[in-house]
Amino acid sequence: MRLLVLWNAARGLAPGDDASWAQDQADQLLGCDGVAAVKLHPVTSAAVRHPRPCSWCLELWLENGRSPRDVVSNGAFSEFLGDLRLLGMHPSVLAIEGDR
Repeated sequence: MRLLVLWNAARGLAPGDDASWAQDQADQLLGCDGVAAVKLHPVTSAAVRHPRPCSWCLELWLENGRSPRDVVSNGAFSEFLGDLRLLGMHPSVLAIEGDR
């Protein structure tokens, strides 16, 4: 099972600062109960005529048998999502079953 967290870049931060902050958050979430691995991806739009829907994608692989809802409600993960909302980054969380 995987979770994807998509969000927009922070306004007012330099691109390097935004990337550094995002990587720090990814590193912290690796320590969450139920998270086996994380990978951070910068996102760019492939559709020229449409606006970019998000700037970042954090991919989390869950430990076998772990419920996505349990991981999302974990204190550190919940705080991460709350910070994204407070900063106006419009996070979305998606659960994906299977390896591919």
